[in-house]
Amino acid sequence: HIAFHENNRWCYGVNEKDYSVTFYEFDAKQGKLTPRQILPTLPDTYTGDGWASGIVLSPDGKHVVVSNRKHD
Repeated sequence: HIAFHENNRWCYGVNEKDYSVTFYEFDAKQGKLTPRQILPTLPDTYTGDGWASGIVLSPDGKHVVVSNRKHD
């Protein structure tokens, strides 16, 4: 899943199999996503299995919310 910011310059993609979220810059003219940051969706201390799933942006565009299957 991905979520585009309303400014149409930023995009967030959930990476289901590796429990992470990638922040991208979006170039609408070229239709190109450039990855800028990858963050985990699980705590460092978690050793079980699971998968990242849904992703949404808050209405004000200030927060990215990701859900995980099994962990939470």
